[in-house]
Amino acid sequence: MNILTFDVEEWFHLLDNSSTKSPSQWVNYEVRIHENMDRIFRILEDTNTKATFFVIGWIARTYPDVVKRIAEKYEIGSHTDKHQLV
Repeated sequence: MNILTFDVEEWFHLLDNSSTKSPSQWVNYEVRIHENMDRIFRILEDTNTKATFFVIGWIARTYPDVVKRIAEKYEIGSHTDKHQLV
């Protein structure tokens, strides 16, 4: 049973930050996903902990390597496409 979940999104996917709301601008921001995922994977591996990762579609399309790495050991779920309010 997995009781630990992570939302996989970039720092600029925040819903309450008007300066980062436009997906067309996201490619201009500093990428932090790889470093942050490395930290999470290390902790999970060191503690032999299972987890489910809820990935936004934009991350899956932009960084397929991240999704492949998650899929090697963990469950994956969908966390919307662009993490925007509807």
